[in-house]
Amino acid sequence: MFPVDLHEPTHYAGIMAPTCGLTRSVVAVFRGDVAMAWRYNPAGLLVAAASVAMLARLVIGAAVGRWLVFRLRPGRVGWIVLGLALVALEIRQQGRAELLMSTGLR
Repeated sequence: MFPVDLHEPTHYAGIMAPTCGLTRSVVAVFRGDVAMAWRYNPAGLLVAAASVAMLARLVIGAAVGRWLVFRLRPGRVGWIVLGLALVALEIRQQGRAELLMSTGLR
């Protein structure tokens, strides 16, 4: 997809990180293929949604002259949930190592 190799060294040994497939997933979302995005990495849907929200924040802030400010303080339970979600994503991505090691989107 890109002419630059962005993989970490463990990728070539077949060890996938939770972020493996994230770029391909976001590209698939913006191409309109949500099913393919989910196959590559479900976190890509969150990244795409966050990028659209930030773009909307930029447009609204520029038009109105006031900026929306979001503060996120997850607390102990939030950090535990986030950690467990990352572990689950790591396990899921490892199960899709063959797909993630393929050449990618066309």
